[in-house]
Amino acid sequence: AEQEAARLKAEQEAARAKAEAEAARLKAEQEAAARAKAEAEERARQEAEAARVRAAQEAERIRAEQEAGSQQVSAGSTFQINLEVLNVGAAVGGTSSVQAEADAREKQEAEQRAAEEKSRAAAEEQSRHLAAEKARLKAEQEAVKLHAEEEARQQEEEQALASEQANEWAEAEQRAQVQAKLEAEQVSRQAALSQAKAAQMPASKARRQPLPFGKIIFGTLLLVLVAVVALPYVWPMKDYIAPLEQYLSQQLKQPVHIGGMSAASLPPKIQLQNVTLGNAQEVKINSVVAQFDPLSLFSANKSLSNVEFQGVVLDGMHLEQTASWLKGVGSDAQYPVKHMDIQGLQVNAEGLALPPLRGSAELSQGAFTRIVLHSEDDKLNVELSPAAHGRWQVSFGIKERALPLLPDVVFSDFTANGDIGDGEVNFTGIDAHAYGGILSGSGKLSWRKGWQVQARIQAKTMELEKLFPQYGLGGEVFADGLLSAQAVKLRQLGDLPRVEGSFSAKKGTINGLDMVETARLASHEHLPGGRTYFDDLTGAIVLENHDKHFRQIKVASGMLNATGSFDVTTGNQLSGSFNAEIKMRAGNNPLVLSGTLTEPKLQAR
Repeated sequence: AEQEAARLKAEQEAARAKAEAEAARLKAEQEAAARAKAEAEERARQEAEAARVRAAQEAERIRAEQEAGSQQVSAGSTFQINLEVLNVGAAVGGTSSVQAEADAREKQEAEQRAAEEKSRAAAEEQSRHLAAEKARLKAEQEAVKLHAEEEARQQEEEQALASEQANEWAEAEQRAQVQAKLEAEQVSRQAALSQAKAAQMPASKARRQPLPFGKIIFGTLLLVLVAVVALPYVWPMKDYIAPLEQYLSQQLKQPVHIGGMSAASLPPKIQLQNVTLGNAQEVKINSVVAQFDPLSLFSANKSLSNVEFQGVVLDGMHLEQTASWLKGVGSDAQYPVKHMDIQGLQVNAEGLALPPLRGSAELSQGAFTRIVLHSEDDKLNVELSPAAHGRWQVSFGIKERALPLLPDVVFSDFTANGDIGDGEVNFTGIDAHAYGGILSGSGKLSWRKGWQVQARIQAKTMELEKLFPQYGLGGEVFADGLLSAQAVKLRQLGDLPRVEGSFSAKKGTINGLDMVETARLASHEHLPGGRTYFDDLTGAIVLENHDKHFRQIKVASGMLNATGSFDVTTGNQLSGSFNAEIKMRAGNNPLVLSGTLTEPKLQAR
């Protein structure tokens, strides 16, 4: 063993020396690569500096040539001016030398033009030469830059390769050390075993080894655990469907059908597929997963920690019955439920488009304590909690949506609180925001003898421009009214509503007609493009069979006091009359209103 250990130590020393030599070689290569990179960068810098100096010299030479050309042009101009002065003096002296002077002047002008042409050509040639030199210098700089980048890239690749080789050598050294250590330990164990066998007495050979009870117990528990986990997947579950259907039917007092069933051990749970509830399958559920509390499996009452419903479809006409059926789910003392999760809940409400909902339900001692549902975008939410005498407290809210019965009114937010039961919902408090104003009130929805709705709504500071953008109205309106409707089916409830109420508008305008000018001019023709300003506009409205009747209309401003009434019939047709009094025209001025809401017409009677 000592010899083997000495041999392993010698091998380790040799491997360490080899690794150190390799590391030194790699370090030398890296330093050489760094020096080569520095030399390449210095060489590229020197070449760029030389190119810059050459470019500066060439630019100075071209500038000097351009200045020389300019001086020549200036000298030619001076010569021309002197020549003209001499010519003028000669002309004063007499007329005999006029022809000679003219010839001399023409010659001088020709020489001057030739000099200018030559100077211009020289300047153009210098400009072209300068542009070509700049392009050549730029190309040289680009080539130097590309060469430096290529050398830097090659040096980086060489450094990466050297680093990778160093890592491989280090890993090889580490593996050799581990292998040597393992071999040394194996040699030590073999030597110790040989010494133990040599010192063992012959009588010990006949001694029997004790049984490994710990291994036996662990193996038995492992087999039991494997059997528990795998048994639900291989055990036939079809035989349990019929008894479970009968049990649930008795518990819910409605026929229950189960399409399939499966189970799992960890965690303990049962999954039911394609479950229906009711004689007409009022409730359809794609999947029901019931999870058991593991600690309750050994007691008489098996507690369900959670029941998850996925893909639930409810009939909107039997929501109240469905709620009473679901009470039986948690009322079983032998299988109490603590929590429910609901995913993909769809309510079929006779053609009304309702978004899918999801939520949860909390139970305590077999009774529901709270049910919360909301849409995927959280713009619709419903919360239910049990109340006295079998009723439920309900809270309903929407955001940036329209109510199913009022598809043309988009609420910024709408909240209604009340209670549900005995075929009706009483909303004791309604709060909403729409069109820049505030709405409040109360209402009642009943379905015992057909569908009926009654509500009282008060509106404050609603903006007419947002409420009726197509009719050219402006100002803030306050309203108080009663809404009622009835129908055989829910989707028909909003077809024929009846509204009775009063309204008051402050500081606004009516575009499309001008009461003041029409009354002042007593015009029997409509004045297009008019506008009526008012400080107060009050009246009463009755909406029935889609016809709107406006009564007791009063319009008041600094220039106008008018009273009247009008009707809006099918196709938004207008018909009505007003009596107007203006300061500019004493007496009563009868006016007739006609046309449509989008194109009203007003004229004197």
